[in-house]
Amino acid sequence: MSCDRHLFDEDEVSFQRVKEWSVSWDGKDKYTVEYTGVWEFEDASDERDCKDTRTYSILYEEGENPELDY
Repeated sequence: MSCDRHLFDEDEVSFQRVKEWSVSWDGKDKYTVEYTGVWEFEDASDERDCKDTRTYSILYEEGENPELDY
């Protein structure tokens, strides 16, 4: 992932918290889950730190069981 034009390894990124979230339904069989979260990036090798707020939207159909990894 990148933050402030610097690439960070997966082990240098951590999810901090959800700021906002919502679930909407299209009236048929599709749902959209949207959330805004705060991510922290820390690169120990060159002491770069960065925090970023990102919004994600996930669309799935009824009956699916989406799995999310942070």
